[in-house]
Amino acid sequence: MFVQRLVIIGLVAAHCQQLVSAEQRIPWTESRVVGSPEPPLPYVLQRVYPGVGFDKPVSIHPIPGEPRMVVCEQPGRIKSFLTEGDSDRVDLMADFSVQPPPLSEVARGDGKSITVFNLAYHPRFEVNRTVVVCYIVGGTPNAKTDGTHIATFEVSRTEPPVLLLETERTILRFGAGGHNGCTVAFDNDGLLHISTGDGASPTPPDPHDHGQNVGDLHSAILRIDIDRMSRDGDGNERPYAIPADNPFVDHPGARPEVYAYGFRNPWRMSFDRQTGDLWVGDVGWEAWEMVYRVRRGGNYGWPIKEGPGDARPDAVRGPTPILPADVALSHSEAASVTGGVVYRGDRLPEIKGQYVFGDWVTRKYWAVAFDEQQVLSFREIAFGPVKPVSFELDHDGELLILDYNSTGVSGIYRLIPNPAPPSDLPFPKRLSETGLFSSTLPLRPADGVIAYEIQAPMWRDGATTQYHLAIPELGKAKFLEKSQRITDIFRTKVVLPPGSVLVKTYWMETTVGDPSTRRPIETQISHNIALGDWNFYTFRWSGDASDAELVSAGGDIQPLRIEDSSAPDGHWDLNWSFASRTQCRTCHTPWRGETLSFVDVQLRNDRKSLDSLHQLSDGGWLDVDPALPAQVDGQTVTLVNPNDESRSIDQRARSYLHANCSHCHLFGGSSSAAFDVSIEKLLDATGLVDTMPMRGDCQLDEARLIAPGALERSVLLYRMAKLGSGRMPAIGINRVDHEGVDLISRWIAGLGVEHASGPSLNSMAVDPQSLASTSGALRLASAIAGGRLDQKARQSVIDEALQAPPQISELFEAWAVGSQRIDRLGPGFNPQSVLDIQGDPESGRQAFLAGRGQCIQCHQIHGQGIGIGPELSKIGLKYPNVAELLRHIIQPSLEIAEAYRAITILTDSGQAHTGRVLERTETTIQLQDASGRLSSIRLDEIELEKPSDQSLMPEQLLDPLTPQQAADLIAYLRDLK
Repeated sequence: MFVQRLVIIGLVAAHCQQLVSAEQRIPWTESRVVGSPEPPLPYVLQRVYPGVGFDKPVSIHPIPGEPRMVVCEQPGRIKSFLTEGDSDRVDLMADFSVQPPPLSEVARGDGKSITVFNLAYHPRFEVNRTVVVCYIVGGTPNAKTDGTHIATFEVSRTEPPVLLLETERTILRFGAGGHNGCTVAFDNDGLLHISTGDGASPTPPDPHDHGQNVGDLHSAILRIDIDRMSRDGDGNERPYAIPADNPFVDHPGARPEVYAYGFRNPWRMSFDRQTGDLWVGDVGWEAWEMVYRVRRGGNYGWPIKEGPGDARPDAVRGPTPILPADVALSHSEAASVTGGVVYRGDRLPEIKGQYVFGDWVTRKYWAVAFDEQQVLSFREIAFGPVKPVSFELDHDGELLILDYNSTGVSGIYRLIPNPAPPSDLPFPKRLSETGLFSSTLPLRPADGVIAYEIQAPMWRDGATTQYHLAIPELGKAKFLEKSQRITDIFRTKVVLPPGSVLVKTYWMETTVGDPSTRRPIETQISHNIALGDWNFYTFRWSGDASDAELVSAGGDIQPLRIEDSSAPDGHWDLNWSFASRTQCRTCHTPWRGETLSFVDVQLRNDRKSLDSLHQLSDGGWLDVDPALPAQVDGQTVTLVNPNDESRSIDQRARSYLHANCSHCHLFGGSSSAAFDVSIEKLLDATGLVDTMPMRGDCQLDEARLIAPGALERSVLLYRMAKLGSGRMPAIGINRVDHEGVDLISRWIAGLGVEHASGPSLNSMAVDPQSLASTSGALRLASAIAGGRLDQKARQSVIDEALQAPPQISELFEAWAVGSQRIDRLGPGFNPQSVLDIQGDPESGRQAFLAGRGQCIQCHQIHGQGIGIGPELSKIGLKYPNVAELLRHIIQPSLEIAEAYRAITILTDSGQAHTGRVLERTETTIQLQDASGRLSSIRLDEIELEKPSDQSLMPEQLLDPLTPQQAADLIAYLRDLK
């Protein structure tokens, strides 16, 4: 199979346009990839106070009662400027790097020792001139225990004002390091709130276990009264008092200052002065960014949860239930959220009364509509080069956005209505309309569009790939020696001119081994619309391969049958998935680099003098020195084709992991598993080897991500080898790559062993009794993938394994034949695959009684079942149309009867209840949860009542069923009238 796959790749290369050399390059002038199929966003960013600029600013604050604005700069400076008149002059209020506060215990002149993060004006500032400043002292032995300073200072009444350092009064000190949170804000009652982070570096998550521990001050929102003094439990005087209604005042072992907890790095928070609500933006880890409307005593999950996802699910939980995020954005949309403000000004009426926030990395901005109980909706409202580090309202209540530019002068911005009308140039709906190809049958690139090859393509159900590059006119791609921040780009090694397009086409032989059946399936294009700003689209090819049509923003699925004599049933049935535009951003992130495979290590072949890197460079496409190979710690980084058996087993395995895993599994990627398999990482630095798995051990013995020499203990291999839930890669893959499993098996078995081309596993004993454990089953599955069992032993193992529990049987499903095969619908199945089958109502009745689809667990039919959800005895009258009935099962939240709408109730004791309301009286609410359990809650105990827009009925109930089983069940429900 390795040889066959190399031949196919060679055929693709032969099909491509020949790469240019030093001959004159033809300019690309025919691009029609312009604009976007979606309408323009409603707002753009405009700079205000253009005469002032700042060095690494972190927060902005209008001085109450004065036409002056204050800006805190991270290097230790606090500055101010007039908002009217002479606004080009910036005045220094304080410079802690030159003159530290007297209580900071830092030697003068140590400019790297103090960081300023935030300040807040005392509610009576115009009388007492008091501000609270949060600053961090580093470089001292005590920084980890008390490096964060919360202190008050007085501000002079001079013009311009200065911070009077001699008036410093320390309020609170706690540990510094990594995530500090560091926002201070007063609520409407004059109480000071302080946000704190987990005090650690990004990985591993919360190593000090602060998140769920209310016994310390980290990962929390603190709430104190700085206008009164008190004594702690040991009788020591403290310069603040604890509000009597703080939630953990009487909780044993808790710090009474804690108001809410379970945050990772709550970077910015603000109060809605009209409602008193506290909004917090919490910087996520590797998968999600969160916004919370914080509740008293609320537990927001870190490190157990990262928004809706898991981080360390086995961590010890805090004393109150975990509450969901009000807004959660995946790392396809955001990567470092900055909390915003509720806007109630007059200039932007469309978002008045909405919470506005943004993301520092992706530079996107959103507005959140909400009522007293819940978030109603949120939408993207702007995108631009400004990296928001802080949001504020000016003296008139209008929105200000502070930009943090780490490589130059930063300014202050506002939103204005987008003057751009909807594009009058229609975005191409067909590939033939893009200007990328002069012909689609056969596929032939347009003048100025060039083909190229990469070393290690991603495996996708046996498809092969073809790549093209289009740069407007005679522009060049600039390759950088190291990842750098360029203007507003967060992190990249490649910069392409705006208008450039990268093209990737998947090809498939509909009969494996017969090149005459080869046809295109999907073409993906990456469009660089501005410096560092990319859009992603996908096109579906027609059955006759004459053209490809733009797929809708939500993606789609297409069934394919691939004839293959080596397959258990002689063919493969695939649900080929076309990614949504949001899913594309799961892999194309600012952390990995949006160009993904268009990078030095993929274009360079260390055995060819004319690889794509050299040919594109010689032809005038690249600005790069091809003689300088990428290096890490003095070692040349090389990607190879994983199927090339002339290469070392280590090169092939590392290249395979880079191609298939590194777009998610790296710091800042879309995975929550803390390892980085990028080829640029030395193996010891990947976090793979001998590392405890964070997302469960998969019931393997003494599990590690990779256990050197012990493939049966290696979670990475297990997830590659199985079907069903938890398999990897998680997106767009239907089949197990058995050759890849064999490659990684051999690599793991040989780690720490001297072998020129990897260890031989052929002599390793294979014991069928191994099916008694998941580890043993993994070794057997690996042996079958590598062809190390004779046919008789192989079939015996498969037959027995398919009768085992799922954690074992899912390792062998790929080899099931005939009646053994479980052709499940699977996630994202095409409803038509069920509707095209004639269902048997009697079989459906038996399926209902047997619990298939789990309907009987929540619904009754003629007295049988559990009555949590609606009674279904006449469901066929309500939905006589079978397609509509199926649609409501697939999307249970599409239409929710109010009587069955779930609500979440949070009581003043911190208990959370979710269910539907059975009865509401003047004094109590009775709830029924999804398991049928009843709860009665007194109204006077309820702090929050939040209706849900999600049904209690879970999604994906039909996924484990076969199409026939689902059709039978639908036929039974249809006939209930």
